[in-house]
Amino acid sequence: MLRLITIVFALIYPLLQAQAVEAEVAIIVNPKANLDLSNEDIQKLFMAKQAFLPNGEKATIVSIDSSSALFEEFCAKVVNKGSRQFLSYWSRLIFTGKAAPMITASSNQDIKELVAKNLNYIGFISAADLDETVKAVKTY
Repeated sequence: MLRLITIVFALIYPLLQAQAVEAEVAIIVNPKANLDLSNEDIQKLFMAKQAFLPNGEKATIVSIDSSSALFEEFCAKVVNKGSRQFLSYWSRLIFTGKAAPMITASSNQDIKELVAKNLNYIGFISAADLDETVKAVKTY
């Protein structure tokens, strides 16, 4: 019996480890925007504490749907908050008129398309989905 448990554990353990692997989050902008952003700039933009990009353009935030695992990763790695805490924070900002709602997209591809078409958009995608249509300013 102990041998059977050991064999089952040996087969299941790698699967559990694979699920624990975290995806890299890439902060993206339009490649023509010519932006260099520090970690502090990125955090301030996504927390609506800074409304303008370093080039003077008003920033528009693009986020993936909050039910996504990537959204969880973004919250933990970039803004150092849980996803519920981050969403609650944004709800308060919107309710009090201190920020406009983020644009929400359903996929990495949708985010890339939006950012590629707009110089003042900033968003995040999985680093595995990067291509020449957008520029990664940081990866986490």
